[in-house]
Amino acid sequence: MVRRIEMRDTEWRHKKRSEFPGPTRSARGSQYKSYVRDSYRALVKEKQRTFIETLPMIERVGVVVYALLTWFDNNRSGRSI
Repeated sequence: MVRRIEMRDTEWRHKKRSEFPGPTRSARGSQYKSYVRDSYRALVKEKQRTFIETLPMIERVGVVVYALLTWFDNNRSGRSI
């Protein structure tokens, strides 16, 4: 994941595990994993956002309507996203 993030986001800084605060090695390791995972998820969301921006306006509206209908249906049936 780190390699993928570094290839796509030139401003992202790869921190070492020792740079995270924490009383134990496992706590620092956990914080490091969360940092990398959150950075990767943000990268994926950015990729999705830029893809949506390339669509014509009518298709963007369709995507939004479909997402809202899916959300409404999931909430109505008691499931949450």
